Amino acid sequence: MVTKVQHKKSQVIYAIKQMDKKRLKNSGMIEQITTEIKIMYSLNHENIVKLFNHFEDDTNVYLIIDYAPGVPRIYLKNLYI
Repeated sequence: MVTKVQHKKSQVIYAIKQMDKKRLKNSGMIEQITTEIKIMYSLNHENIVKLFNHFEDDTNVYLIIDYAPGVPRIYLKNLYI
């Protein structure tokens, strides 16, 4: 799931991508997601959605990324990173 959010202090709009840990584990994606998060932090290109931060709780991994209003939601939903 991808949700549009706004930072309270700066008013900057971001997207938060929420990924279910159980689903990631069942599909063998944990190691791939960890690697892709590391790669995403190092990338800086106008055509690549920027990863600003990430965090997790007991059930989900959350990625704080650029808000991309022109990108179809179905694409972001199916994109792991």
